Amino acid sequence: MSGVVGKMVNTAKPIEGRNWAADPVTERMGIRRQDTSDGGILTILDAVDEHCNVFGVVHGAVLYAMADVAMGSMLTKALGEFRPVSTVSIISNYLRPTKRGRIRAETELIRLGRSIATLETKTYDNDGILCALFLGTFHISLAKDAAT
Repeated sequence: MSGVVGKMVNTAKPIEGRNWAADPVTERMGIRRQDTSDGGILTILDAVDEHCNVFGVVHGAVLYAMADVAMGSMLTKALGEFRPVSTVSIISNYLRPTKRGRIRAETELIRLGRSIATLETKTYDNDGILCALFLGTFHISLAKDAAT
């Protein structure tokens, strides 16, 4: 493919009272988002067999998805308005196998620039043990209605 065929259009609509949009992939995976009392975002997943790899532990891609959702939600919350944001890169550091059960991902905004933001997410298993660290860079669209 030799370039962009057409312009992407943002069709996402924010959830009432929130700065993030409903996402069918997130919903199918069972990832839920919550506001925290300190102004942050928490993502939660009750991991079951369908979230596990062949070794019986939660698949790394599931933890990555939780981090991506948490970071994007935290960023749109920090912006104070619904604007398209997109993942530029996420560095993943898996520290230990993650067991089935309730997993939570806590996110912190490290730096917010005009068009780029950096965030960090830590995921914890049901016992409160740190399982993975993620460092993400996100692009912030300047136009509210653009997806690029």
